[in-house]
Amino acid sequence: MDTSDPPPGPQAGPALQAALVRAVLAAALAEADRPVRRAVLGAVLAGVELGGPGGPRAGLASRTVGAPGAPGLPGMPASAHALAGGLAGACAAPGPAGPGQPQGLPAEGADAAALGLAAALALLPVPGKARPGKGQELLLAAGRGRRVAVVGHFPFVERLGGAFAALSVLELRPRPGDLPAALAARVLPGADVVAITGSALHNGTLGGLLALCRPGARVVLLGPSAPLVPALLELGVDALAGVVVRDAGAALDGAARGLPLRRLAGVEPVFLARRDFFDLSS
Repeated sequence: MDTSDPPPGPQAGPALQAALVRAVLAAALAEADRPVRRAVLGAVLAGVELGGPGGPRAGLASRTVGAPGAPGLPGMPASAHALAGGLAGACAAPGPAGPGQPQGLPAEGADAAALGLAAALALLPVPGKARPGKGQELLLAAGRGRRVAVVGHFPFVERLGGAFAALSVLELRPRPGDLPAALAARVLPGADVVAITGSALHNGTLGGLLALCRPGARVVLLGPSAPLVPALLELGVDALAGVVVRDAGAALDGAARGLPLRRLAGVEPVFLARRDFFDLSS
């Protein structure tokens, strides 16, 4: 691997964050508008169900802050396009909160961004090149024997750790064995493979995190908030591992009850990756 080139650095983060959000919104708003039939803010997930031709469609996004089971947003738009516009707030998150760790959106904008992303995901078609598969499987295949960094403590990290040459888990609320998220600037530039929670897109921190990854590293965006938007594969992300909602009612009912993604019915894990995703030289 070529480790001679430094990462772009935190100064590139805001412009990259704005480009990522614009790419998702452009893809979503290119689709025909649909009415919002239902929106939920569960303790873990936000969900939006849309009506329109072909039956209901739905999208999910992780909640990053806010009260568990909040009833919704005052004056929430009835149009999917208008609701998706709430994601625009994630274009310009505040500056770094610590050494190299971008600070997320304030509480008042976080739920609007989560519902906006969920609406955008409900609008988006599934790309023809998307394939069934979980993010943890991609991470294991790409990271075996390599230095891996994970932003966000996923339930599977303990099971996979032994397959990697080194594993660092960065977390805003660290558990035993995790590192504080504020150490991102020290950890990410040395990783061969980086997995980032999809919620970094709508909490405003993804651009800053990507700017810390060295050229040549493989980056996976994973979780319910990861949009299957091919344009993101040209903006520093090498693989997108998200979900497609197959049963809108079941998925939103589960989200409203506070269930995490792994216990949710009506969803299918899928991924979209660059053709050269697994071509890591040693």
